[in-house]
Amino acid sequence: MADVLDRPIRQVADPVLANVRGAGFSAAVALGHLKWDDIPSRITITETFQPNPRNRDTYDQLFAAFVDIYKKNKGIYARLNRHSKH
Repeated sequence: MADVLDRPIRQVADPVLANVRGAGFSAAVALGHLKWDDIPSRITITETFQPNPRNRDTYDQLFAAFVDIYKKNKGIYARLNRHSKH
């Protein structure tokens, strides 16, 4: 994922629970128990994955192909979606 996004990816502890923790943090902010700035200090990062620059060209080419396919199929999918609503 770091290679694809060309960004460091930080893995949180117990990643299976990340969505639940996120919802809990959002609720705590909404209720006034925390501020958004308080949250990073409450999250444990177990590993950081750095993008591999050697893979950049490959992912750039793949993304360009994806965009090309998307543009070519956009009209087809729009037409199919119009027909599926009836």
